[in-house]
Amino acid sequence: MATIQKGQVVSFLCSSYLSNGECLESGDNEPIRMVAGSLNKGNDFSKSVSKSLIGMSINEIKQLKLPAKFAFGEKDENKIFKMPITGNSTYKIGDDIQIKVTDDEQAQVLEGTITKIRGDYAYVDTNHPLAGEILTVKIKIISFD
Repeated sequence: MATIQKGQVVSFLCSSYLSNGECLESGDNEPIRMVAGSLNKGNDFSKSVSKSLIGMSINEIKQLKLPAKFAFGEKDENKIFKMPITGNSTYKIGDDIQIKVTDDEQAQVLEGTITKIRGDYAYVDTNHPLAGEILTVKIKIISFD
């Protein structure tokens, strides 16, 4: 039986799940095309999947457990900001907001979610909502060239 070699173009279906079993994306419809073993382009997620394709064959199914750093990133406490609540603001926990963050060199607008309110301050988490989550990826090979 022929197996996928590094550099071959592979078509596969891909589904992803959180550690609690929640399905993030069911890839039963649209195949993904990727070069097997390609580590030069893309994010850590695509590099991990690409590497795992090597040695697989048509109709083979594989499950990968990707640590947070290869999925949505580790939870970074430096991406949680303390923001003063002013005036008649009616913020509540779970609100999605934009905040302006300024450092010595530049200012940028970040999107985040209010995770707690203490007194006159709201804490805004600008990490990806799924940061820190382990991701299970299920791939099924359709074809390869």
